[in-house]
Amino acid sequence: MIDLNKERPISLMEATKMLPSRPNGKRFTVATLFRWAMKGLRGAKLETILVGQCRYTSLEALGRFVIAINRDREGPSLASLNVDLEHRDNFRPKPRRSKELRQRDEFDEDELITAGI
Repeated sequence: MIDLNKERPISLMEATKMLPSRPNGKRFTVATLFRWAMKGLRGAKLETILVGQCRYTSLEALGRFVIAINRDREGPSLASLNVDLEHRDNFRPKPRRSKELRQRDEFDEDELITAGI
């Protein structure tokens, strides 16, 4: 349960930006987080609160959800990673670059290779 006295609520849109990208480079969508909240995943549900017509979660709730869905998985325990949720400002998402900027950088790199630099 989200404790509003200890946890800062964030919108589901904000929460999508806090999660790492999927292996294909795409981000999780609000619809995915909503489905995790309503139906769950691997027996765990993402904790949310409803304020008016807006649904919120918290960084701590995201952490609890990730730990819960990975309990039966092999590998290092997520709890052993010792993530400091108090300093959540360190978890800012990287700004996404536009396709145009990526293509321009690739073009510049090809130009440098051609010039032998």
